[in-house]
Amino acid sequence: MTRMLVASASILLLLTTLATAAESDLSQTISDLRAQADDKEKMDALGATRVELSQIRTWLNDATNAVKEEAEEQCRRVFDRVRAQLKLVDELTALSKIEDEAQRLEQSIAKIKQRYQAAKSQLDEKKAELRALKLKGSQ
Repeated sequence: MTRMLVASASILLLLTTLATAAESDLSQTISDLRAQADDKEKMDALGATRVELSQIRTWLNDATNAVKEEAEEQCRRVFDRVRAQLKLVDELTALSKIEDEAQRLEQSIAKIKQRYQAAKSQLDEKKAELRALKLKGSQ
C-alpha cells in the first residue's frame, strides 16, 4: 500500500513536472516568435507588412491564452499559422523593396529620357543653324 502511494505520488510529480516543462516550452516558443515578429517589423522600413504583423501578434496572444488553458494542440496550430505568416512577411518585405527600387529606377529612366530629348533638340537646332549657314555661304 505504501509502495503504491509512493509510486502514485512519483507519477503525479513526474506528470506535473512534464506539464510545467511543456508550458515553459510553449511560452518560450511564443517569446521567440514575438521576437521574430519584432525583428521583421524593423526590417520592413516601408511598412508593407503592418497588417500581417498585427495578425501575428493577435495569434500570439491567442497562443498565450491557449497555454493558460493548457490547450497545447491549439497552441501548436497557432504556431504553425504564425510561422507561415512570418514567411509571408519575409516575401512581402522583399517584394516591397524590389518595387521601391523599380520605382526609383523608372524615375531615373524618365529623367534620362528628358535629358536625351533636350540634347537631341539642341542638336537638331544646331544642325538647322549649320544648314542655314551653308545655304547662306553658297549663295
